[in-house]
Amino acid sequence: MNFQIQSRVLFDLDFIPYDMDNIPGKPSNRVFVGGAYKNIAVLREISTIILGLGYVPILAANFLISKKDTRSDTLRLLHSCRTAVFEISFRNGHNIEIEKTKEFGINTILVYQIIDRKKSVDPEITSMLDIYQYPIYGYRNFEELKKYLLTSMMELIF
Repeated sequence: MNFQIQSRVLFDLDFIPYDMDNIPGKPSNRVFVGGAYKNIAVLREISTIILGLGYVPILAANFLISKKDTRSDTLRLLHSCRTAVFEISFRNGHNIEIEKTKEFGINTILVYQIIDRKKSVDPEITSMLDIYQYPIYGYRNFEELKKYLLTSMMELIF
C-alpha cells in the first residue's frame, strides 16, 4: 500500500471511496456498520471482522457523501442492507439509524466496549436495550467481538 503522513494523520492513498450509485454486494450479504465516527478505528475493525465472515461491510465513511446529503445517503445505505451492526459506546447520530432499522425490517446487533464483565453496565446502554429490544453485547477486546459477531450473524441468518 502507498501511505503518506500529513499533519500527523496516515492516509491510505490507494483507497478510493465508493460511489452511492455502486453499493458493493447484494442486500442479502451487506452488513451496515454504524456508530460514532470518533470511534472510526473500531468501526473499521468491525468492518474487517464482517468481511472475514464472508459479508460485505457497508460503512458510510467509505462512500462519497456530501455533508448536506449525509442523513439521506446514510439511511439509503442502511436501507440497502439486510443486517446492521452498531457500535454504541459513544453517543452520536446513529440513534436515528437504529430507530429506522425497525421500520426497514433490518436484523440489528448492538455492541459496546467494556472494561470488565463484573462492572455494572452504563445506564444509557441498558436504556437502549429496553427501547430497541435488539441483541446487545459488551466486549473487552476484538477477539470477543469477533466470536460474538460470528455467533450472532449465524443466528440472524438461520
